[in-house]
Order: sequence, then C-alpha cells, then structure tokens
Amino acid sequence: MKLNLIKCHLAYLLSKSNIVIMIIISMILIIMYLSNSISSDYLTVKENVNNYYEASIAITKIIYCVMANFMMANFYSFKNDAYLALLIVAGVKRQSYFLTKLISLFISLLVVIFILWIWWMLFGFIFIKGFVYEKRFIYAFLTIYFNSLIYSLYSCILVIITSNMFTFLIFSIASIFTSSLVQNSKGNLTKALLLVIPASTKDHIYPFYGFGMVIIHIAILSLIACLIYAKTDRKLE
Repeated sequence: MKLNLIKCHLAYLLSKSNIVIMIIISMILIIMYLSNSISSDYLTVKENVNNYYEASIAITKIIYCVMANFMMANFYSFKNDAYLALLIVAGVKRQSYFLTKLISLFISLLVVIFILWIWWMLFGFIFIKGFVYEKRFIYAFLTIYFNSLIYSLYSCILVIITSNMFTFLIFSIASIFTSSLVQNSKGNLTKALLLVIPASTKDHIYPFYGFGMVIIHIAILSLIACLIYAKTDRKLE
C-alpha cells in the first residue's frame, strides 16, 4: 500500500511542468560544471581541482536548495494537494498520505543530486588532468542534499500554516546567509541558530554535529510537519 502511494505521488510530482523545471535547473548547473572544468587552468593539479570544486559547489548549494524549497512548496500547494480528497475516500489516512508524499519528493531530489554529482565527476575526469576521486566530493553533494531537505521542510511547514507557497522564498534566502554565519560560529547565538538551521563549513563538515544528527533533524521536522498537516483543513476527512 505504501509503495502504491509513493508511485501515485511520483505520478503527480513528475508532471510535465515539474520535470521541465528540474531539467532546466539541472542543465544550468551542468553547463556551469562544464565551464568551471574547462576554465580551470592553474599551476598545479591541486589548484585546478580545488577551484573546480569550490566554484561548482558554491553555485550548486544555492541553486539546488532554492529548487528543493520550490518543489516542496509547490508539491504541498492547494492545487497539487487536491487529490488528497480522492485518497481519503479510498481509506488513506492523512498521516500516511503526507509521509509517503514527502518520501517521494526526497527520492526525486536524491536522484537529481546524484545525476549532478555524476556529471560533475565526469567533467573533472575529462577536462582536468590528474583529477582523481576524493571522499570530500561525495560528502559535499550529500551535504547539499541534506541541508536542502532541512530548509525545504521548514518551507513545507510555512506553506501548510500560511497556505501560501511563496513563503518558500524565506528559507531559500536563509540558506544563503547561514553559509556565511558558519565561518564565524564563535558566538552562542550563532551556534544556537546553526543548530536549528544548520550549514556546513567550507570543507562541507557540520561544525556541531555529524550526518547522524542531521538525519534525526530531518526526521523531527518531518514529524512536526506531518502533525501540523494532520490538524489543518480536516474538512476533507
């Protein structure tokens, strides 16, 4: 039953308009990766790789996170949530509907980030002499993925509460500014803020906790969003 629900959500999520959006954004990033790999022309292999890495990851962090926030807000907008009524009539609980819908979006975003990573690696091997795989490359893309999930979940909560999908812009903008905060994370207020809306360091390491705590953070936000969703607009039940 759960798998059927996920397939149903994916059918709605992967509409022509959403597919076009994901393709356009992916193509923009892929073209930027190509440009960065070709323009890397420094004295050493390390400098070539680091400049390709830093330039590509910096732009991916911004564009991918904005896309994730938009996809989340759009997926839970009233227009794209109308089929809830049909599933409730079929006996599906709102909590199951919400969580399976969330999982389908997480899967779609994971596929996108994996494709981007593959293209980034491919351009590195082709255009940068001496390029070799390093663990930090996959960690960087995974960090972008997990951070984007967290910010998109905050956007999801705002969309549910306000019924306004354009609230996704709030956390899209916040994701940009927290990256600069993490470089000066000595103050207690800054540390507290980065625990709520985490950001990674330049080396894509979380300054206060690891990937395990990030997963817990995502699970807690998903539960909060689910509880809020279950208590709103109950007229369909």
